[in-house]
Amino acid sequence: MTFRLNKTSVEKDVHVSTARELVNRFGTGLEGNIAGVTFPKRSIVGSPQIVSQQLGSCSNLLDLISERQPKTLSDSNEDSVTFLDLPKEVISKILQKLPDHIGLIEMAKAHETFEALVDGQAKLWDRLSQFHFTQEQIDKHKTKEFTGRPLFFTLKKYYGLREHYADLIHICCHCKALFWKDHGHPCVSRDAPSVRVTPQQFVDMLLFL
Repeated sequence: MTFRLNKTSVEKDVHVSTARELVNRFGTGLEGNIAGVTFPKRSIVGSPQIVSQQLGSCSNLLDLISERQPKTLSDSNEDSVTFLDLPKEVISKILQKLPDHIGLIEMAKAHETFEALVDGQAKLWDRLSQFHFTQEQIDKHKTKEFTGRPLFFTLKKYYGLREHYADLIHICCHCKALFWKDHGHPCVSRDAPSVRVTPQQFVDMLLFL
C-alpha cells in the first residue's frame, strides 16, 4: 500500500495528500496498539511512552501539513522557501542530530548540498564520535591530521557503536518476568535486580522459545 501511495505521489504530484494519508494510517495503527487491538502483521513493539510520543508526532505532522502546505524542490518557485534555502549553519546543526553514520551517508546521497556538508565538515563526524565513544578512546587515535570521518570509522572498527534506545525491556533476576524499566512489574521481591535486554537479545530469546 505504501508503495502504491508513493507511486501515485510521484506520478500525480500529490505530495501533501499522500503525506497526510500516510501519517493518518500510521496514527490509526498506533491508536489500535494502545487500545489493545491486534492487527495481523501490524503489531507494534515498543513501550507505552514511545507509542504516545509517536502519536504526538503524528498530530504535529498533520497540523504542519494542513497549515503550511510544504513544497518539494520540484514544485517550488522563486518565492518558495525550501529546506535547502536554510543557512548552511542551520542545516549542519540539523545533521548533527543524526544518531549514526548511515544517516549522514544517506543524506549526502540525497543532494549535493548535503554531500558538501557531510564530506567537508569534520565537525559532523567529530560530534558523532563524541556520541558513540569515550574521550579516552578518541584521544587514543586522534591526531591533528587524523580527525573527522576517517577517525570515526577507525573508532567504529575498534570499539563498535554505542547502543542507544529510547527505552529497553528488562528481565527480573528473581521471577524472570520481562518488563519495561519505567513501568516495573509485580514481583514478590521488592529489591530484585534486573538485567536489560537489547532488541537483538529479545529477538534471539523469541527464536529459541
